[in-house]
Amino acid sequence: MAADVPRLPAREVCVEGAGGAFRAATVRGSIAGVYDETTPLLLAHLNWMGPGSGGCVSYPGASTRSVVCGAAGAPAAPVVTHVLCQQ
Repeated sequence: MAADVPRLPAREVCVEGAGGAFRAATVRGSIAGVYDETTPLLLAHLNWMGPGSGGCVSYPGASTRSVVCGAAGAPAAPVVTHVLCQQ
């Protein structure tokens, strides 16, 4: 069962779908298994998911692109793509 990582903020992203279409989503890093405060987190190794993401997405911090998606006037957000969830 995945669990949200304590004190890790949610991130606004743009999920790239088929045909280059983007949709806005808010994702959080989550882990499978037991969270250990004494072990450093490797953010790129977490499962990033949330409402509207359609499953796990790539790590937002590794994105080299950002676009505006979602509501008018929204700021640019990192572009992420769907990936397999880690267990």
